[in-house]
Amino acid sequence: MLFDQKLKPFCKSATIYLDPIHIELLEILESLWVKYQPFAPSNFQSEILKLENKHHALMWEMILGCKFIDHGYNLILNLSEDRPDIGLKVDEKTVWVECTIPQRGDVPELPYDGTVSGIDYEANGLRASSAIWEKYNNQYKSRIERGICDQEDAYIIALNGRNLDLGIYENMPPDICKVLFGINNLNVSFNVFDKENTGEVFYDSKSHNRKDDERLVPTTFFLKEDHKAITGILYSTDWITRYSSHPQYS
Repeated sequence: MLFDQKLKPFCKSATIYLDPIHIELLEILESLWVKYQPFAPSNFQSEILKLENKHHALMWEMILGCKFIDHGYNLILNLSEDRPDIGLKVDEKTVWVECTIPQRGDVPELPYDGTVSGIDYEANGLRASSAIWEKYNNQYKSRIERGICDQEDAYIIALNGRNLDLGIYENMPPDICKVLFGINNLNVSFNVFDKENTGEVFYDSKSHNRKDDERLVPTTFFLKEDHKAITGILYSTDWITRYSSHPQYS
């Protein structure tokens, strides 16, 4: 049982699921834990229940780990807290998955009162790109240097965007790609005096987003030769409140 009463007191975010109105969500969580427990590090259960600052990141790790299990992937038992969150064996190759979930911070909330409001794409993109760069600079490179991961291993950064407003299927390209490949706005250029000219459709480029303190965060992660060791970025808004067998992943 994930919500082991011996581990009380639970953090605020974990306690929410014990409310009778969330009984269905609690049942889903317990079913996920049955699947994920054999592969989780020994301190996982205690931390997801007791540590507010780790609760949501560990929840995302468990949701994603179970998604891999559901689709037939072979997970590697996690014996070290210093290892990436999820390990997979795919055709004899080791695939590491490092999970991250950016907080909303000062990104404006969208209104739910029926009014129309524009999305602050720069603020959302800044949160996403900052999380990716942090994982690469502070964890991936360190693990390579210490021999925890090998440069021949595949390495994926899995970003959950439940706190952000970045589109996936309904956007082409997906918004997350804009902060990885320096893509900016869609433009249409044409000569109003030339009826024979159908015009040109193109995206302009954007190399960075600017923080409030004027620091620049690049939006060109996958345009850098140094980052070729990162196999990919997995982006999803899947969560326990909308857990499904066909979530939106990008």
